[in-house]
Amino acid sequence: MDNSFLHSKKLLLVDDEPELLKMVSAILADEGFQRLVIAANMKEGIAAAKAEKPDLAIVDVMLPD
Repeated sequence: MDNSFLHSKKLLLVDDEPELLKMVSAILADEGFQRLVIAANMKEGIAAAKAEKPDLAIVDVMLPD
């Protein structure tokens, strides 16, 4: 099954751990995802979601804020 159409989707990654964000974004980029939006906390994540209108958000559910 060809899932390459997914690679054009915009993904929002929200996590307060920089190394985890780096690792996940690198894995997604290696898999062909090119439209990644990164946020380091919930405030940035909400602003990015409003501005960028991502197709999917991957959010750390244990964020301090």
